[in-house]
Amino acid sequence: MGCNEIYPVRTTYAFKIRQEGLVEEKVLPEAQENMLKRSIDEATSGTLPDPERRAAQLKRLKNMPVNQWVLLSDPGRVAPLRTWGSCSFDTDKGRIISWGGGHCGYGGNDYDFYDVEQNTWITSPLIAEYPERAWDKGVNPAGVSFRGAPWIRHGRKVYAYDPVSKKIINTKTIVLTAGYEPDILKDSEPRNPDFGEGEDFTSSSYRKWVTWAFDPDRESWEIVCSGLPGLDLTVTTPRGVMAVDHNWGAVNRKNRSDEVTFEGERVIDNSVYLLDVAGRSWKKLTTSGPWPQNLYEMTALAYDSRRNQLILLGGGPERDELWGFKFSTGRWQKKNPRFAPGLEKKPPVCRREGMYIPGEDVFFTCSYPAGASDDPGVWVYRPGENRWYRVNIPPPEGREAWSVVQQNRAMAYDPKHNLVLMVLGKRSGDLVEAEVYALRYDHSSVKFVN
Repeated sequence: MGCNEIYPVRTTYAFKIRQEGLVEEKVLPEAQENMLKRSIDEATSGTLPDPERRAAQLKRLKNMPVNQWVLLSDPGRVAPLRTWGSCSFDTDKGRIISWGGGHCGYGGNDYDFYDVEQNTWITSPLIAEYPERAWDKGVNPAGVSFRGAPWIRHGRKVYAYDPVSKKIINTKTIVLTAGYEPDILKDSEPRNPDFGEGEDFTSSSYRKWVTWAFDPDRESWEIVCSGLPGLDLTVTTPRGVMAVDHNWGAVNRKNRSDEVTFEGERVIDNSVYLLDVAGRSWKKLTTSGPWPQNLYEMTALAYDSRRNQLILLGGGPERDELWGFKFSTGRWQKKNPRFAPGLEKKPPVCRREGMYIPGEDVFFTCSYPAGASDDPGVWVYRPGENRWYRVNIPPPEGREAWSVVQQNRAMAYDPKHNLVLMVLGKRSGDLVEAEVYALRYDHSSVKFVN
């Protein structure tokens, strides 16, 4: 696969086996038990409700200053940082949902939930499943686990909470060895894959597009339906999980199957889909073009509850175009925002994290202008004004400005407490632990950057 750098040298041995004497008759075989990568105590300590801890947290949330990052310190349990990905938010239980990893980051395929009011991290399922050590450099470990759950991968924006089914939807792509198709994935696209003849495969691996659901109450995974190629930019809405078919991994490929002709140009059909969990299918909502182009893994997507629309940041050559998708029309619209007086007329590029704050009527994101990655900061877009503002909100105390835009930070919005939540990593010995910061945004009192 070309993804492993530790074992480049292979040696071949021959070993002749005879049946006689192969099994030692005096030894009784033992059933294999779970191999825990961490103790049960480590996974559960500090996760139970604590009245004192909850009271202290509620007092802190009530007295939050505005436009300032506050560390939600002293959690009951600390979770490992999930690298290369975003997070979602369970609006029913009031919890951050964190999954993902890969490369040299966390490798377990369990979820970590941060309960805002209880101020603690809860892992689910309790016993995580891990890839083998040989996948130390792999981005997408292949196949499914022995229990039929997906292996870990970069979280990016591939999962979101579904308030309709009360489950977490995950558009996990499965990488399989050519010639191998487990029964659990036979109904996932591509069906009956063409592996070529004999050993002359066109590729050593192939992909299955799969839509998974995780039930946090039952701690169980299930396959909802097949996925669509590239449908891995998800967002939570009151109608369910929606996703954009942008296939960022194929953004530079020629002759893509989702390429269409619109107004005389060949463009990519980056449509919006809605998942019907009960009906086990994705429904295409986009009726026709135009579509935002040049999308990739850092594209930001949020739901604007006032206008019943999606807001997308990340289209165009510089990935700084802002688009809206109205459910009433079924079409994307390029917004072409204005700029606040005195603001340099360069919009922010997409940096994956973005959320809509209803009370302030703003789309909140952290980024930098195109070509100016050394100038990170906080930006808000006001849909009612169709205008960008850059706001003066310093990074959390003790953190560099780059921390709010880098890859390994995740952000979500808590509507009950009206908080922007950000997860950053803090090194502790050989581990990187997750720290949660909260910010209460107030547009009327924030200072603007010219």
